[in-house]
Amino acid sequence: MRYQSEEMEAKVFHEYEENCLLFKFRNKFTEEASEKACLFWESEFEKRDLDHKISLIWDCTEMSGFELNAQKRWVKCMNKHASQIQRVMVISDNIVIRGAARLILQAFSYESKVVKSYKELDLPVYSN
Repeated sequence: MRYQSEEMEAKVFHEYEENCLLFKFRNKFTEEASEKACLFWESEFEKRDLDHKISLIWDCTEMSGFELNAQKRWVKCMNKHASQIQRVMVISDNIVIRGAARLILQAFSYESKVVKSYKELDLPVYSN
């Protein structure tokens, strides 16, 4: 399954691992985009057993910024599904976005990594 808008694209990313969702953010991440992305995210989680964990990749390499309400909605979705998240990997060359991601991820107990590039995670580079 796949979701796409001007602000982001989301898809199951089997190229990395079987149970992985990739979110590729573009431009400014708005509250509306966050709401739609969370609906996609929730629909993917609902397809799986509650004890089935999924890894998340947040590709923020094309993100220019985010609205505070978008971030709040995203964290609410993370809280709802925290038990189903195995790890979160964030990719951004923007120090502000990396800092915001680190702050969000500190509230959760799953594994996380925040890096500047795909190369640092040894992931296949995603392109449309």
